[in-house]
Amino acid sequence: MIDEYDAPLTSCLNDRTLFNEVRGFLSEFYALLKANDEAIRFLFITGITKFNKASIFSELNNLVVQSINTLSIK
Repeated sequence: MIDEYDAPLTSCLNDRTLFNEVRGFLSEFYALLKANDEAIRFLFITGITKFNKASIFSELNNLVVQSINTLSIK
């Protein structure tokens, strides 16, 4: 489980250089997860912000996004 994956990015939104460094680090981290996906049965990643244009998940092409906005609450 990776809780609050977006916290490192949201904490440096005002510093473009730092944001890009953190984004690069996270991208490399998730690439390592993908490279070892045969050893990972289930991975749960939580966060508040959807960084779809930050390309930190470009290596993880098999993510399923579950959001409160996409769930039917009855």
